[in-house]
Amino acid sequence: MLVPLYTHYITNTDEFGYYDICLTVIFLFIPFVTLQLRDGAFRFLLDCNTKRDKAQIVSFVYRTLITSISISTIIALIISFFLKVEYLWYSLLLLCVMSLYEVITQVTRGLGYTKVFVTTGIISSFCIGIFSILFVVLLNMGITGIFLANIFARVVALIYIELRIKIIANYFHFNIKKCALKHDILRYSLPLLPGVICW
Repeated sequence: MLVPLYTHYITNTDEFGYYDICLTVIFLFIPFVTLQLRDGAFRFLLDCNTKRDKAQIVSFVYRTLITSISISTIIALIISFFLKVEYLWYSLLLLCVMSLYEVITQVTRGLGYTKVFVTTGIISSFCIGIFSILFVVLLNMGITGIFLANIFARVVALIYIELRIKIIANYFHFNIKKCALKHDILRYSLPLLPGVICW
């Protein structure tokens, strides 16, 4: 629905094509950043009966995400020293928030908050539309506006999840150093990578 709006207000079609390439590359890298933990977290949280077990899984998943996002940032920093890549930092930001969004929404679903999961998707889509109108139509920010609309929409969705469920407060603990299931989660998640990358 937004493509006609974007193509109408962004007169330079080359830029829109470049954004499309950036988005495709981001979708390709998401499985590497998330290690496909979106599926692993959902699968193993469904089997948890105690809050401690859930906290172990959530803490492991969050720590792994923080590590992979940090590594991605370092790689982007190295690339920026040697190559001039247009919209590199916007692409990195979008990659990070989309990775967080993909995993955290599935964590939400795995914890049993199905209504929050569904509502989050609606909020994200609605906010992309609102922010696109704001940045692209009203502020005439072009491709930068599309990046910002997608980034802010997912940030709003993630804030909504945290306000509703308080995952960080209730399930994420730095003092949980070991997760008994971490090897099982990775053994489940990592073999899914090739299929997702092919898609």
